Amino acid sequence: MHDPELVIMDEPTSGLDPLKQEEFNEFVRKEREGGKTLFFSSHVLSEVRRICDRVGILRDGKLVGLEDVETLIGQGGMRVRLRTTDEARADLTALNGVIDVQTFADGLQFIYTGEYNALLRELATHDVREIKISEPPLEDIFLHYYGADGSAESNQEVHSDA
Repeated sequence: MHDPELVIMDEPTSGLDPLKQEEFNEFVRKEREGGKTLFFSSHVLSEVRRICDRVGILRDGKLVGLEDVETLIGQGGMRVRLRTTDEARADLTALNGVIDVQTFADGLQFIYTGEYNALLRELATHDVREIKISEPPLEDIFLHYYGADGSAESNQEVHSDA
């Protein structure tokens, strides 16, 4: 194969087994370190996070977002899942920075984009039986930041600059 400065790939790992995917990821890392620019289109967002530096999001053929991966994740807040009382559920969902609330029998889950100390102060006033705070997946971040009215467009694609 010739040695181009720019490589454009569409869903390059589709159909690869995990071992071949890792070989491909290593190839991408080596090419990037050698000064190559690689663009690839992927809907496998965990893969994008693992090997890319920047992410561009296209919707209706237009670039609607371009961020480095860590900045995009930092803007996405944290996923909070907890078991608590009904009273706590109402108070927590009213807190500034709480979005994408999902309730279940004895708790709720939401994305928190506000100031963490405010969340901790509010949590300390309630009977929290169990809590898990984690980084939301890139899929959730894209849906929140780039979907029309908070929902994904069916023709949304992710193009990554590895």
